[in-house]
This record gives sequence, structure tokens and C-alpha cells, in this order.
Amino acid sequence: MTALRRIRRLAALVLTFADQLVRANFEVTRTVVTPGTVEAAVLALDLETDNPWLITTLANLVSLTPGTLTLDVAEDRGSIYVHVLATRPLEERREDLRRMQRRLLEAVG
Repeated sequence: MTALRRIRRLAALVLTFADQLVRANFEVTRTVVTPGTVEAAVLALDLETDNPWLITTLANLVSLTPGTLTLDVAEDRGSIYVHVLATRPLEERREDLRRMQRRLLEAVG
């Protein structure tokens, strides 16, 4: 992979993370200031790698995003479990997690 391509992919990862970070901050803020109950769920995200460094990096990126927390990695490293505030439909949240994983693998995988 050329250096320019790697830089572009790393920039895409940073922009994806920044986008999710900003959106999540607004969503969590809205949830906190809006009266009512807060719903949460645990999602399983299938992993496309078994590299411990990449799994740890993904888990940290997920946990740095407001409203999400990585709970565990499956013993076989086939999936991670993520606690999410249900501020949006769960499938949208799962797709955000998939997008983050794809960008990470493209950038450094």
C-alpha cells in the first residue's frame, strides 16, 4: 500500500470517528435533558479480524464515543459486546460500529 493511500485511509478513520463523536455527544445530551426513560441495549459486533491490537484499538474507539461502552471480547475473538444507549434504532448503531471497524481495518489492518 502506498503512503498516500495509507494517509487517506487514516484520514477517513479520523473523520469517521470525529463524526460519530460529535453526533453521539448531541444524542446523549438530548437524551439527558429530555424527560423520560433512557433505554439501553447490548449489541454483539462480529469482528473481521482476530488481531489483538486491532481489537483493542476498536474497543477503545467504541468506548471513547459517548453512549457506548465495550463490555467484553468473545473468547474466540469473533465478536465484541457493546453497551449502547438506544438514542437511535439499534441497527443504525450496529452499522456505525461496522463502519468504524471497516475504517480501522482499511487504515492499519
